[in-house]
Amino acid sequence: MAFKLNYKKTELIRLVEEMGLEIPAEAKVIQLKNLIESSDLYRNDIDFVRELMSNIQEEKRDEIELQKLKLSQFEKELQL
Repeated sequence: MAFKLNYKKTELIRLVEEMGLEIPAEAKVIQLKNLIESSDLYRNDIDFVRELMSNIQEEKRDEIELQKLKLSQFEKELQL
């Protein structure tokens, strides 16, 4: 089964790093996708790779939520 292409480049780069693969210089999204799909880890355990991506996206959402909270707190401090 093919890997979805609608991931952000930063997410794909992080996934490639987590998989222990080498990122080519100035890699394009399609190159990162092909690198992931051609890896032994992907071919042998696609569910694990999908779980890695899910964790990466969850961490990103958590980070964004934390930044929103910090911004909200900063705005409240400015109002005082």
